[in-house]
Amino acid sequence: MKTEGILKKATAVHDTWNKFWPY
Repeated sequence: MKTEGILKKATAVHDTWNKFWPY
């Protein structure tokens, strides 16, 4: 289990999400 990879993926998803649904 690579925590770094999960964090990077979560951050990327979060950034993409904010582009469509900015809060």
